[in-house]
Amino acid sequence: MSSAVDTLKIYERLKAANRDDKAAKELAEVFKEAETARLDEVATKQDIKALEAAVDLKLANINGEIKLLKWMMGAVLAGIISLILKAFFA
Repeated sequence: MSSAVDTLKIYERLKAANRDDKAAKELAEVFKEAETARLDEVATKQDIKALEAAVDLKLANINGEIKLLKWMMGAVLAGIISLILKAFFA
């Protein structure tokens, strides 16, 4: 990701404000480094899309497991009910 800081403009403004050449260059570089460090921490659209895809996949897996558990609970409940009915009516 490229830096959005215009170091030449910073340098020229500092020179116009009567800063010496070395100080103006150094300050411009400091601004550039600070901006670059900040941009490294920003999530891009691609990062967000990848995260959404991963979350969607995990949710699909969880939904599948929940459906399986519902069927299993239904089968267990039907078995228990059949045993109770057999105990009372057989």
